[in-house]
Amino acid sequence: RGLGVCVTELRHLYNMSKAPLQSMQDWCAAVRSQASVLSDLDVTLRANEIFITLTRGVSDRYDAVIVQLAALDDNKHSIDAIIQALVDQESQ
Repeated sequence: RGLGVCVTELRHLYNMSKAPLQSMQDWCAAVRSQASVLSDLDVTLRANEIFITLTRGVSDRYDAVIVQLAALDDNKHSIDAIIQALVDQESQ
């Protein structure tokens, strides 16, 4: 697959945003799915790119969690840790 496909799929990731009534689990699954598409295209994503996408469109109630996650060292920004923190916040 060519550069055009990679750019299109990256743009899709960068333009994703959580819908107001979408559950956090569904939202995270959608982002993971798009990240998987990119991985299959041999596109390497940094954790902060996933972090930004996962937090796009979330309500203000996630602000404290986002600040805590942003304060972590880059090597602690695993996708699983970010998703778990967001899902935990939704259940509170």
